[in-house]
Amino acid sequence: MSKWNTNDYHWEEINLDKFAKEQLKEALTTEDLGFDEFQNGKIERKKVVVSGEAYLTIRKRKRILGYSLKIKMEFKGYLNLQNEEGKGTETEIKKEKKHQKFSASLEIVNISETEEEDDYVVYADCKENIKQVTEFLKKTVYRKVLEELDCVIHEMREK
Repeated sequence: MSKWNTNDYHWEEINLDKFAKEQLKEALTTEDLGFDEFQNGKIERKKVVVSGEAYLTIRKRKRILGYSLKIKMEFKGYLNLQNEEGKGTETEIKKEKKHQKFSASLEIVNISETEEEDDYVVYADCKENIKQVTEFLKKTVYRKVLEELDCVIHEMREK
């Protein structure tokens, strides 16, 4: 760690705010979050915001990680709408195929070292009230976000 604390014996706190936010934002911006599993449409990231704090405390050679983070992600996409009757030639059906655009968000709060994953508060919202989109965000995307979060937490412990 520092030059003056060579044996990691004295109390020292290292600020990991910038590291945690940058690593988490990069992971959530670049990694696959299961969008290819979204049926009947397309969904993509629009914005990722990570806020909060993270720190590593060292005392008597023990490393204690502390963090309190919040993740907010915004998405946009469309849902394919089929013609109701499903009758007609293939080209007629293709002409009648329409898209419903949507914008949605996923917010995960209460992310801290003292909380279990089951205690994280998760808000999934779709402005157009499309249940398929909110369920996809709550299940598939949330699961992938937790995987990325675990990787970043592991990196912070090793810092």
